[in-house]
Amino acid sequence: MRVTTATEPLQRVSELWFNDGTVVFQAGDKLYLVYTEILSDCSTVFRDMFSIPQPSTQETFAGVPLIKIPDAASDVTPFFEAVFRAGTLPFEAISGTNKSVVIPILRLSVEYQVKHLLYHALRHINACIPSSWQEYDVVPVASPR
Repeated sequence: MRVTTATEPLQRVSELWFNDGTVVFQAGDKLYLVYTEILSDCSTVFRDMFSIPQPSTQETFAGVPLIKIPDAASDVTPFFEAVFRAGTLPFEAISGTNKSVVIPILRLSVEYQVKHLLYHALRHINACIPSSWQEYDVVPVASPR
């Protein structure tokens, strides 16, 4: 996990910066302006998080609440893309397993209890596993390092 330092400017993730968003998440030096309602609808963790009354001293960015999360931006970006770009899950069009996309979505789906993304990520991983010995025999095996 990267920690933002004073020398790293915060960067908006343009494809996940919705001008009418209701909450800003910060992961490392990346910022995401997204919707509390959508997150609450798909995640009990976010629903519970947003149901807790916030103090008047709540940190804000762009006039909306700012929530700093400990997850790496490289994980949060594909996860939020999967949440907010419904119907275009980033790993659905990928042939083979692209771990840089599937694993973060899988991990954060478990962490934030987003059941539909967890289902799709597991379905994708399962499709990459050989279902017969004949298929298994043709799977390339990585040599030990």
